[in-house]
Amino acid sequence: ARVDPATSASARRRAASSAESRERRHPARVAIGALAATVVALTSTAPASVALEANETNSEFVERLRARSEEKREERKQERLDDYYKKNFGDYLRWESGDKALRDPSTLSENDRKIAAYLEKIS
Repeated sequence: ARVDPATSASARRRAASSAESRERRHPARVAIGALAATVVALTSTAPASVALEANETNSEFVERLRARSEEKREERKQERLDDYYKKNFGDYLRWESGDKALRDPSTLSENDRKIAAYLEKIS
């Protein structure tokens, strides 16, 4: 006697299991959906007053930052230049000065003396 596959217990279990797996969502999809909902909620609920304060250009805090930045501007510019020269020209200047370091400083040209002074400064 043959059993009808549509009515067998194992066939019914497979069909039920297949329907359940189709209804279940993949965990990564659930996490992505939750993340998207959080981002939308956070970005859409920011009050306008906070945005206006952030864009305020005359606040005391912004003025203090500008003053402090202006005080250090030239110093930082000189530091950047020194780092650039040291990185890009240090080896060349050492090569250029070569055996001139052994000579009497009074016989060196003004340029050679400046190179020697610079090399001492960065070493």
